[in-house]
Amino acid sequence: MRSPSVFRNGEFLNVHTPRSDMFIQAARALRGRYENGKWIFLRSQERSVNKVLCEIFGHAGSETRFHDVQISLRPHFESVDATLEIAGVHILQALNEHAGFLLNPRVKIQAGEFIYLPKGPYLSPRIRVGKHGVTLVLKNLAQGKFNELVSGKHDSWITSLKHL
Repeated sequence: MRSPSVFRNGEFLNVHTPRSDMFIQAARALRGRYENGKWIFLRSQERSVNKVLCEIFGHAGSETRFHDVQISLRPHFESVDATLEIAGVHILQALNEHAGFLLNPRVKIQAGEFIYLPKGPYLSPRIRVGKHGVTLVLKNLAQGKFNELVSGKHDSWITSLKHL
């Protein structure tokens, strides 16, 4: 039997469990709703949900934490394929010089700017960080990706990281 897993996601708690009629009954009593293969509860119910998981499955499951991170990028960094990813998370993509950029909804640019460089001699357009760098906030970064960033195993164009 697979173990339950608990994920904090903003104001919600997402819970994956093996099929259990006892858990279904308890989840409904806690006003949980079942969507796309997981139970969703309000974070205010976390203690009660963990108690039910312990009673039914013997433990409250594994937990993946999510973090909000402020990331600063050094000036003049260029992305070869016009897509910027950090720790495997898509940050933004240059569409074309008229449409500009497509920014991940989990990302907010706090300071600085990205510059669109048309194809020119390259095979595709590029993204460049402006001359003063860029500071952005990435919301809901999973624990594993967060660990990867803070371990220093990231690209040299990231000049600072701050946990928010």
